[in-house]
Amino acid sequence: MSEDDLTKIHVDLPNNEDVGGESLWAEELGNNLYRLRNVPFNAYGLNFHDVVYAKSESDELKPSILKVHQYSAVVSSCLNCLLQTIYHWRFHDMPYIV
Repeated sequence: MSEDDLTKIHVDLPNNEDVGGESLWAEELGNNLYRLRNVPFNAYGLNFHDVVYAKSESDELKPSILKVHQYSAVVSSCLNCLLQTIYHWRFHDMPYIV
């Protein structure tokens, strides 16, 4: 499947103070259903190959994900889950050595 066969869809992330949302590549399945074709980085709870329900409020806007229609079978067996580790370094709290 090429990038030309994919559609950009959007998920709002109102509780993420770093980003307001994330755009994802998806395969259009019809009836406002889309299969995610890339790994979401900021959208927790979404995974590669999940089928989501997304609608657009106008022709100019990307469809927005409203709910997960079906979790991918691969994810349910934990073979394709995203595990994200974030380290917060505080260099200003470290002692300064000369």
